[in-house]
Amino acid sequence: MIRMHISLQALVLALIAVGVLLGCSPPDRKERVKVEMAQARQKIKAEVDAIRQRTGADTAWKTTISTNERVIVSPLYSIDLERAWLRERPILFIGQLVNVATEDGTNYRILVRDADLMSSELRLELICPKPQVDIVLRSIRSSQPGLSPGGIGVAAKVSRVAHHIEPEKEGSKNVFTGYGKCIDLVHLGDTLDLMFLRSQP
Repeated sequence: MIRMHISLQALVLALIAVGVLLGCSPPDRKERVKVEMAQARQKIKAEVDAIRQRTGADTAWKTTISTNERVIVSPLYSIDLERAWLRERPILFIGQLVNVATEDGTNYRILVRDADLMSSELRLELICPKPQVDIVLRSIRSSQPGLSPGGIGVAAKVSRVAHHIEPEKEGSKNVFTGYGKCIDLVHLGDTLDLMFLRSQP
Protein backbone atom coordinates (compact mmCIF):
# COMPACT_ATOMS: atom_id res chain seq x y z
CA MET A 1 0.00 0.00 0.00
CA ILE A 2 1.39 3.38 -0.96
CA ARG A 3 1.90 5.58 2.06
CA MET A 4 2.70 9.25 2.37
CA HIS A 5 3.83 10.83 5.61
CA ILE A 6 4.08 14.49 6.47
CA SER A 7 7.38 14.94 8.27
CA LEU A 8 7.95 17.16 11.25
CA GLN A 9 10.47 19.00 9.08
CA ALA A 10 7.71 19.82 6.58
CA LEU A 11 5.59 21.22 9.38
CA VAL A 12 8.45 23.35 10.69
CA LEU A 13 9.20 24.62 7.18
CA ALA A 14 5.54 25.49 6.65
CA LEU A 15 5.38 27.43 9.92
CA ILE A 16 8.64 29.24 9.10
CA ALA A 17 7.32 30.09 5.62
CA VAL A 18 4.15 31.57 7.09
CA GLY A 19 6.21 33.52 9.63
CA VAL A 20 8.54 34.86 6.95
CA LEU A 21 5.61 35.72 4.71
CA LEU A 22 3.92 37.65 7.49
CA GLY A 23 7.12 39.17 8.88
CA CYS A 24 8.73 40.34 5.63
CA SER A 25 5.68 41.52 3.75
CA PRO A 26 4.46 45.12 3.49
CA PRO A 27 1.68 45.95 5.99
CA ASP A 28 -1.10 45.72 3.38
CA ARG A 29 0.21 42.34 2.21
CA LYS A 30 0.34 41.10 5.82
CA GLU A 31 -3.25 42.12 6.36
CA ARG A 32 -4.35 40.44 3.13
CA VAL A 33 -2.60 37.18 4.10
CA LYS A 34 -4.28 37.27 7.53
CA VAL A 35 -7.67 37.82 5.90
CA GLU A 36 -7.09 34.97 3.42
CA MET A 37 -6.06 32.62 6.23
CA ALA A 38 -9.11 33.58 8.29
CA GLN A 39 -11.38 33.02 5.27
CA ALA A 40 -9.81 29.60 4.64
CA ARG A 41 -10.38 28.63 8.29
CA GLN A 42 -13.99 29.78 8.14
CA LYS A 43 -14.58 27.77 4.97
CA ILE A 44 -13.13 24.64 6.59
CA LYS A 45 -15.27 25.12 9.71
CA ALA A 46 -18.37 25.56 7.55
CA GLU A 47 -17.61 22.34 5.62
CA VAL A 48 -16.99 20.43 8.87
CA ASP A 49 -20.24 21.74 10.35
CA ALA A 50 -22.15 20.78 7.19
CA ILE A 51 -20.93 17.17 7.18
CA ARG A 52 -21.62 16.93 10.92
CA GLN A 53 -25.19 18.09 10.38
CA ARG A 54 -25.72 15.74 7.40
CA THR A 55 -24.47 12.65 9.20
CA GLY A 56 -24.87 13.30 12.92
CA ALA A 57 -21.18 12.43 13.29
CA ASP A 58 -19.39 12.89 16.61
CA THR A 59 -16.80 15.64 16.21
CA ALA A 60 -15.71 15.59 19.86
CA TRP A 61 -14.40 12.00 20.10
CA LYS A 62 -10.82 13.26 20.43
CA THR A 63 -11.64 14.93 23.76
CA THR A 64 -12.15 11.43 25.23
CA ILE A 65 -8.49 10.58 24.56
CA SER A 66 -7.04 14.03 25.32
CA THR A 67 -6.00 16.07 28.32
CA ASN A 68 -7.49 19.48 29.09
CA GLU A 69 -4.68 20.98 27.00
CA ARG A 70 -5.98 19.00 23.99
CA VAL A 71 -2.88 16.80 24.00
CA ILE A 72 -3.56 13.12 23.34
CA VAL A 73 -2.91 11.01 26.42
CA SER A 74 0.29 9.01 26.61
CA PRO A 75 0.55 6.11 26.62
CA LEU A 76 -2.41 5.59 24.30
CA TYR A 77 -3.88 2.09 23.98
CA SER A 78 -6.26 0.40 21.56
CA ILE A 79 -8.90 0.23 24.29
CA ASP A 80 -8.91 4.06 24.43
CA LEU A 81 -9.70 4.27 20.73
CA GLU A 82 -12.26 1.48 20.94
CA ARG A 83 -14.13 3.61 23.48
CA ALA A 84 -13.78 6.72 21.30
CA TRP A 85 -14.52 5.17 17.88
CA LEU A 86 -16.78 2.13 18.36
CA ARG A 87 -20.03 3.98 19.00
CA GLU A 88 -23.59 4.11 17.73
CA ARG A 89 -22.93 7.44 16.02
CA PRO A 90 -20.32 7.72 13.28
CA ILE A 91 -17.20 9.72 14.07
CA LEU A 92 -15.90 12.67 12.06
CA PHE A 93 -12.22 12.15 11.29
CA ILE A 94 -10.14 15.05 9.96
CA GLY A 95 -6.95 14.13 8.14
CA GLN A 96 -5.03 13.51 4.94
CA LEU A 97 -6.17 11.15 2.21
CA VAL A 98 -3.07 8.96 1.91
CA ASN A 99 -4.20 6.27 -0.52
CA VAL A 100 -7.14 5.11 -2.62
CA ALA A 101 -7.37 1.55 -3.97
CA THR A 102 -10.11 -0.43 -5.69
CA GLU A 103 -12.00 -2.71 -3.29
CA ASP A 104 -14.59 -4.06 -5.76
CA GLY A 105 -16.82 -2.89 -8.61
CA THR A 106 -18.64 -0.27 -6.54
CA ASN A 107 -16.25 0.62 -3.70
CA TYR A 108 -12.79 1.97 -2.99
CA ARG A 109 -10.67 1.29 0.08
CA ILE A 110 -9.23 4.56 1.37
CA LEU A 111 -6.53 5.28 3.94
CA VAL A 112 -6.75 8.51 5.93
CA ARG A 113 -4.10 9.76 8.37
CA ASP A 114 -5.01 12.07 11.25
CA ALA A 115 -4.10 15.73 10.66
CA ASP A 116 -2.51 16.08 14.12
CA LEU A 117 1.20 15.52 13.56
CA MET A 118 2.17 15.77 17.22
CA SER A 119 0.28 12.72 18.49
CA SER A 120 0.47 8.96 18.08
CA GLU A 121 -0.38 8.16 14.48
CA LEU A 122 -4.10 7.57 14.04
CA ARG A 123 -5.48 6.20 10.77
CA LEU A 124 -8.73 5.02 9.29
CA GLU A 125 -8.97 2.38 6.57
CA LEU A 126 -12.46 2.57 5.12
CA ILE A 127 -14.64 1.09 2.41
CA CYS A 128 -16.29 3.97 0.53
CA PRO A 129 -18.62 4.17 -2.49
CA LYS A 130 -16.69 5.11 -5.62
CA PRO A 131 -18.90 8.12 -6.55
CA GLN A 132 -18.25 9.78 -3.16
CA VAL A 133 -14.49 9.32 -3.43
CA ASP A 134 -14.35 10.37 -7.10
CA ILE A 135 -15.89 13.75 -6.20
CA VAL A 136 -13.23 14.30 -3.53
CA LEU A 137 -10.40 13.20 -5.85
CA ARG A 138 -11.53 15.65 -8.52
CA SER A 139 -11.63 18.44 -5.95
CA ILE A 140 -8.15 17.60 -4.64
CA ARG A 141 -6.64 17.47 -8.13
CA SER A 142 -8.30 20.71 -9.25
CA SER A 143 -7.25 22.70 -6.17
CA GLN A 144 -4.09 24.79 -5.95
CA PRO A 145 -1.01 22.71 -5.10
CA GLY A 146 -0.09 22.97 -1.42
CA LEU A 147 2.62 21.69 0.87
CA SER A 148 0.39 18.86 2.06
CA PRO A 149 -2.59 18.29 -0.28
CA GLY A 150 -5.51 15.97 0.31
CA GLY A 151 -6.99 17.26 3.56
CA ILE A 152 -10.42 15.70 4.04
CA GLY A 153 -13.16 15.21 6.58
CA VAL A 154 -14.77 11.77 6.65
CA ALA A 155 -17.77 10.60 8.65
CA ALA A 156 -17.12 6.92 9.35
CA LYS A 157 -18.61 3.97 11.18
CA VAL A 158 -15.64 2.16 12.69
CA SER A 159 -16.09 -1.54 13.51
CA ARG A 160 -12.66 -2.49 14.88
CA VAL A 161 -9.33 -1.02 15.96
CA ALA A 162 -5.86 -2.49 15.37
CA HIS A 163 -2.39 -1.50 16.54
CA HIS A 164 1.08 -2.07 15.18
CA ILE A 165 4.55 -0.61 15.54
CA GLU A 166 6.28 0.91 12.51
CA PRO A 167 10.04 1.45 12.32
CA GLU A 168 11.33 4.95 11.65
CA LYS A 169 14.77 6.37 10.95
CA GLU A 170 15.16 6.97 14.67
CA GLY A 171 13.32 4.33 16.66
CA SER A 172 9.70 3.39 16.02
CA LYS A 173 6.16 4.72 16.30
CA ASN A 174 2.80 3.40 17.45
CA VAL A 175 0.13 3.29 14.75
CA PHE A 176 -3.56 2.79 15.55
CA THR A 177 -5.92 2.02 12.66
CA GLY A 178 -9.70 1.97 12.70
CA TYR A 179 -11.45 -0.19 10.09
CA GLY A 180 -14.97 0.43 8.85
CA LYS A 181 -17.14 2.19 6.29
CA CYS A 182 -17.58 5.73 4.99
CA ILE A 183 -20.82 7.54 5.63
CA ASP A 184 -19.77 10.77 3.89
CA LEU A 185 -16.58 12.65 3.03
CA VAL A 186 -15.53 16.10 1.87
CA HIS A 187 -12.34 17.76 0.62
CA LEU A 188 -11.22 20.46 3.08
CA GLY A 189 -7.98 21.74 1.52
CA ASP A 190 -4.35 21.53 2.59
CA THR A 191 -3.78 19.16 5.51
CA LEU A 192 -1.60 21.64 7.39
CA ASP A 193 -4.59 24.00 7.59
CA LEU A 194 -6.50 21.30 9.50
CA MET A 195 -4.07 20.79 12.37
CA PHE A 196 -5.55 23.41 14.64
CA LEU A 197 -9.24 22.64 14.22
CA ARG A 198 -10.83 22.36 17.65
CA SER A 199 -13.24 19.61 18.52
CA GLN A 200 -16.83 20.58 19.20
CA PRO A 201 -19.72 18.55 20.59
